Amino acid sequence: MNKILATLSIILIASTIQADDYPYLTFSRNDGSEQSITAIGTTISFAGGELTAKNGNEQLSISLVDLCKMFFSDTTGIRDEVSMPTSQSIHIYTLSGVDMGIYSTIDSARSHLASGIYIIKSGNQTYKITIK
Repeated sequence: MNKILATLSIILIASTIQADDYPYLTFSRNDGSEQSITAIGTTISFAGGELTAKNGNEQLSISLVDLCKMFFSDTTGIRDEVSMPTSQSIHIYTLSGVDMGIYSTIDSARSHLASGIYIIKSGNQTYKITIK
């Protein structure tokens, strides 16, 4: 009887935890980089040693050898600019994905870009920046 109650309790608890609580599915690689995809409606398949996650127009493929972990999250994995390294060139995109070019420093980018929020790629890391 106790085993049945314990099993039912676990099923009840597990059924209340849903991916709907987390808007993103985040994949962490062995090198520490992370990529996210919208969780709702995502399908995952495995072929040829790769994991492929698809959701509408979004698609993400990762070699299983490079995959460290995957988890549901409420953020996209984009870091604030506070921790951004200054020794690498940066590639800047708008939030809609328009390529704004490559800059040597964040200060040179600030002087050329209009006010707004931008995504910055530096090495294998991604950051966000707000230009006022």
